[in-house]
Amino acid sequence: MQTKSKYSVGLQYGFAGAVIYCILLFIRFKYFATDPLSYGGFAVTSYLFFLVLFYFTGVARRKQLGGYADFKEIFQAILLAIVITELSYAIFNFVYLMYIEPGFFDRFSQTSKSNFKKAGWTDERIGQQMDKLKDAFTQLSPVNALKGMGMWIVIDCIFGLIFSTFLKKNKQNFQEKI
Repeated sequence: MQTKSKYSVGLQYGFAGAVIYCILLFIRFKYFATDPLSYGGFAVTSYLFFLVLFYFTGVARRKQLGGYADFKEIFQAILLAIVITELSYAIFNFVYLMYIEPGFFDRFSQTSKSNFKKAGWTDERIGQQMDKLKDAFTQLSPVNALKGMGMWIVIDCIFGLIFSTFLKKNKQNFQEKI
C-alpha cells in the first residue's frame, strides 16, 4: 500500500484553488469592473467559494487519514491550501494590474464615477469615494501586496481554525464514547 504525503491534500486543494482564483480574478477584472456593486458582489461570492474550498480541504484530509484526524493534521492541510491560494492571489493581482492591464484603475474609476452620478450622489460624496479609490489604487506595490496577502492569510486562518475544530475526530475519543 502506498502512503500519501501529509502535505498532498493541502497541495492539491491549494493549487486547484490557485488556478480557480486566477480565473475568477480575471473574470472579475474583465467583466465586472463596469459596476462597483457587481464587482464587489462577485468578490464576496468568490471569497465565500474559497471558504468552502478550505473547509473541504479539511474534510479531504480527515478522509485521507481514515475518517479520524486531530486538529493539527487538519489545520496543516488547510493552512497549506490557504498560503498557496493567497500567494497566487497576490501574484496575479500584481502582474495583471501592473503589466497586463495597467489602465484598469483608470477605467474602474471612470465607470464608478459615472455610476455614482447615475445613482444621484452629491459631488462631495463622489469626491470622497473617488479619493478612497485613488488611495487604494496607489497602494499597489510588492510590499503592500505582501502585507495584504498576510492580512488575508490571518483572516483565512481564523476560518481554518474554526473548520479544524469542527472537523477533528480523534479515534480514541470516539471509541471511548461508544
